[in-house]
Amino acid sequence: VYKMLLQVIVAILVAQKPIGTLIPRGSLGIQSSKWSIGTETQDRNLTVWDSYHQYVEAVGAKKARLQCGWQRCEPNGSGIYNWGWLDESVFGLPKMGIKPWLELSYGNSNYNGGGRLGPGANLPNTTEALAGWTNWVKAVAIRYANTTEEFEIWNEPKLGSDNYEMYANLSAQTCIALYEAAKQTKKNPIIYYGALSGGYSTSGVSFINNTLPMMATMLKEMGSSLTLKDCVTAVTYHGYSETPEDTHRRTFYNPGCFPHPIPCSGVELLEATLKNHVPTAWVFQGEAGAPARWMRAGAMEPMNWTEIKQVKWDMRSMIGDAAHNIVRYSSLFTMMDICYDEGANNVGYYGLLAATCEGSAPYENKSVDHVRPMYNAAQNIMSLFDDNIQPVPATFSFKCDRAQMTDMCPSDVPAPVPNYHCDLAYTTDIAHEASSSPEACRSMCCSFEQCNCWTYSPLDDGTRGCWLKHSNATTPLVPRANLTGGVVPVSPAHNVSNSTIDPFGYAFKNVSVGGDGITHVVVWDGTRAIKDKDKVSHCNISVEFEGIVGGVADTIVMPHYVVLSLRNGSVYNATKMSIQEVTRNNKSAGFQNVSMNFQNVLVYDAPILVAEASALPPISWN
Repeated sequence: VYKMLLQVIVAILVAQKPIGTLIPRGSLGIQSSKWSIGTETQDRNLTVWDSYHQYVEAVGAKKARLQCGWQRCEPNGSGIYNWGWLDESVFGLPKMGIKPWLELSYGNSNYNGGGRLGPGANLPNTTEALAGWTNWVKAVAIRYANTTEEFEIWNEPKLGSDNYEMYANLSAQTCIALYEAAKQTKKNPIIYYGALSGGYSTSGVSFINNTLPMMATMLKEMGSSLTLKDCVTAVTYHGYSETPEDTHRRTFYNPGCFPHPIPCSGVELLEATLKNHVPTAWVFQGEAGAPARWMRAGAMEPMNWTEIKQVKWDMRSMIGDAAHNIVRYSSLFTMMDICYDEGANNVGYYGLLAATCEGSAPYENKSVDHVRPMYNAAQNIMSLFDDNIQPVPATFSFKCDRAQMTDMCPSDVPAPVPNYHCDLAYTTDIAHEASSSPEACRSMCCSFEQCNCWTYSPLDDGTRGCWLKHSNATTPLVPRANLTGGVVPVSPAHNVSNSTIDPFGYAFKNVSVGGDGITHVVVWDGTRAIKDKDKVSHCNISVEFEGIVGGVADTIVMPHYVVLSLRNGSVYNATKMSIQEVTRNNKSAGFQNVSMNFQNVLVYDAPILVAEASALPPISWN
C-alpha cells in the first residue's frame, strides 16, 4: 500500500511545423457545455439577426443570450405585440443546438413611468407601466415556453441605493408574472437576477444584500406564496476587468468570503453573499468580452484595443471561467458588433464578427464586414472545453528564461515612503492586488503603464494588499501609520512589463476517457499590459496533483502528448520521456501525488494547451 509521488516528464518540441488542426465541432456536435454566446441588442435594432445568423452554430455555444425588447415587441403601448423579429432568433437557435435565455428589458416609452430604453436606472415604476410590463412578461413566457424557461431580469441595473427598492419591486412583480404564465405552460421558470455590471464584487454585493430582503418582503405584501428560492435561481454578473485574471484572483479580505478561503475572489464573495439569502442559488457569468478596436465609450474603454488584443483577453477570460466550477455558465460578449445609434462613429466593437455599420446613425447597413480572429479562437475553446472536461486541483511551478523580478522599477523611481499613502480623495483605483511587501507593490505600479501612485497595507481591516492608483488624477502622499506608499513618474520608460512574466496554469481531466489524473494543461503569461506583439518565454513547468495511476511506476504507459494553439487550432507534437517514482509513503492504495514536468514550453500571453491526443476532439492530421 503506497502513496507515491510520480514525475511525468514531457519535452515540448519548439519551432515545429503543425502536425494537424483541430476540427471545430459546432453547437450541434457538442452535447453540453457551460458556454453561451451573446446575440444581444436586436431589441433596439442595433444588430440584425438576418445579417449574421449563419455564423452562430459554428461557434459551438450551447446557450445564447437574447434581449426581448418590450418597446420593440409592443411599439404602440396597446397590448398588441409584434413578435416577428424575435421569433426568428428564439425559434431559430434551437435548430442550431443552442438554447436561448431571454433577458427581459428594457422600458417602454408608451407608458408613463415605463423606464428607459437602455441599461441603468429608470426602471418601470408606475402602476400603469408595471401592469403593461407584467402583461408582456407573461406573453413572452407563454409564447416561448416550448423553447426556453430561462429569463433574466433587466440588464445592468444601477447598483446605487436609490435603485434598490425599484429593482426589488420590478423583480418581485416579474417573478409573480412568470409563475402565472407557468400555470398555463406547466413549466416553472428559471430566473436570473441582477445582471450586475463591473462593480459586481463591491457595489453589487451591497445590491444583493439590500434588494433580496426587500424583494422577500414585497412578495409577502403582494399576497404571493413565492419565496426567494422560487424567484432567484442564480445571479448573473458581467466579468469586465482590464486584466481578465482579476475575475478569479483572490484579493478580497472580507469575512463575507466564508465558506470560501480568505482572501477570496470577487466571484466567490458574490456567491457567498448570494447563498446567505438563497442557499440554492448559484452564479453565472452573463456577459464579458473585449473590444477589437478603440471605442468612444463602453466597458473597458477608452483603451487602444485591437483584434489581436481582443483574442488574448477573451481567451484568457474564457479559460479562467472554464477552470472554476463556481461559474455555472459563461457568456461571451458578443457575436456581432453593435451599431449604436446615439451619434456618428459610435460602434461597440465587441463582436466576433465585425459589422459594416455604414450610413448615417442609426446605421442602415449592419452587415458582416469580416470574421475576426476571435471567432476561430472561440470555436476552438468551445469545441475543446465541453462538460466532459473538468478542472483538476493542481499546483503549478514555473521556471522561465525571464525570471520574475523583485523590483521592476528603474533606478530613478523613488523608494517606498513609510507611513504614507496615496490620497484616496484624489485618486481612483486601477487594481487591488495581493502583495507580500511594499517593494513588490511598488514594482506592480512600475509595470502598469497607467499607474503613478501606490499604497501597500499589511492590515487585516479590509485594506490588505497593494492598491494601484490611476495616472489621470492628482496623487499626493498623505500620512497614515502602518501604511507604505510612493509615486512613480508615468513614462513609457517605466513601463517595463515586457521584462516580467506572470504565469498562470490550470489542469483539466476529460472524464469521458476513463481513469484519473490530468489530460489537459493550459498555461499562459497573464501580463497586465496586453500587447499586439506576442510576449514569449521558454519555461519548464511542474504540475503536481493527486491522482490514481494503475500499477507501479515502471509499468505506466505514457500517452501521446500534443501542444495545441487555442488561437488558431494548430496542433504540434510533443515527445514523451519517462515517469520517475520520487517518494513512497504508506497511504491509501492507489492514490498518488503525481508531478508532471513539461520541459521547454513556449509560454505566450495567450493560452496554449498541452493535452493527451486521445482525450481531444477530432483532429485533421497533416
